[in-house]
Amino acid sequence: MSDANESGYKVDTDTIYVNNRPTNQYHGVRDLDLAIRVGKVLGVDVERATQSSISRRAMVQAIKNAVFDGD
Repeated sequence: MSDANESGYKVDTDTIYVNNRPTNQYHGVRDLDLAIRVGKVLGVDVERATQSSISRRAMVQAIKNAVFDGD
């Protein structure tokens, strides 16, 4: 699941932060990819849980909510 990602600084949502500081490159696992994988393993209908999410952060939160709510 690990991948190399590069920041885009034009829009804050495209900027990668490490320890609350922007960085231009990051090698690791994105929180969204991890949340999707964990959600599916735990039986969450990830597509349904995230259908109204408007950002990656909202998608992660929706998956977490579905896991803890037992959806």
